Amino acid sequence: MTIKVLGGWGGMLTVVAGALLVLFGVLPSLLLPTSEPLMQWVADPDWAWLNGLALIMTLLTPLALVSLYFEQVEESAKLGFIGFVMAFFGSVLFACVQYDEAVLWPIFAAHAPGLLDPTGPMFGNSAFSMTYLLMGILYIMGFVLFGIASLKAGVLPRVAAILLIVGVPLFAGGMFVPYILRALGAGAAGLGLIWMGVHASNRGRQASYQPFA
Repeated sequence: MTIKVLGGWGGMLTVVAGALLVLFGVLPSLLLPTSEPLMQWVADPDWAWLNGLALIMTLLTPLALVSLYFEQVEESAKLGFIGFVMAFFGSVLFACVQYDEAVLWPIFAAHAPGLLDPTGPMFGNSAFSMTYLLMGILYIMGFVLFGIASLKAGVLPRVAAILLIVGVPLFAGGMFVPYILRALGAGAAGLGLIWMGVHASNRGRQASYQPFA
């Protein structure tokens, strides 16, 4: 099996990750009480399965990044490598954080609601805050650099790279960005991943029809 064929399978994973990101950006605004305090969000019955979808998305994202990076490993040069490494580890941290939010936070809401108070001990813990900060920096800067490198490389669709550059900072901006902009950012970034994934999958499909060397 060639690298291009593997890239086709990776492209399919990238499409799924992008689609889940779009859903995670849109559905909470429709199903969760986003105008209410965090505690009300987590206590909502839809919180667990929505964040379960997001957990799957965060687990697929590092695999998607590997696939997209190998699509342009030579053309994206050092900037692509730096962006890939930062985005990869930012995505791994995102998966760790998302596990907490999908699995542990509903337990806290039911049995230790004080932990979900923004002024409580969890959010006031320096290790907790630094993990979120490091995740945000790596995730945002990594995808922005990866998107810029993709623009320069010219292998993946340029508009898709622009969608990542614009969408990821809005989506990952957290409390510093209004929720509607976060949703729009998730939609843009998700569409960018879907577009790149379709492109990589098509290249892999074409390679599968070529005889092996």
